[in-house]
Amino acid sequence: MIRHFGRSLRSRKGQAGFTLIELLVVVTILGVLAAIVTLSLVGLTTNAQAKACEQEYKTVQAGLDAYIANNDVDTVSPTGVNGTSDMTSPVLLYNSAPSAT
Repeated sequence: MIRHFGRSLRSRKGQAGFTLIELLVVVTILGVLAAIVTLSLVGLTTNAQAKACEQEYKTVQAGLDAYIANNDVDTVSPTGVNGTSDMTSPVLLYNSAPSAT
């Protein structure tokens, strides 16, 4: 058994290292695994951002509901004072029905 082991070592002496094909296969496999991990991480961050946005929306909605309840406000209208629906204009809060003008 020991003689056989010694002979196999002597016969492999000229074949030290990996072949080019073996190295290419390993590099390809590592590249595919890296791509899969990268895509998974991108999906996780996108999900986290969506959940954070949803939570922020719920927080703002709860604050708005609390403001309406505490200040006896009937409605909130995005319509500006001049009647335009420009969302850059300030929000008009009123306690009674809006005037016809």
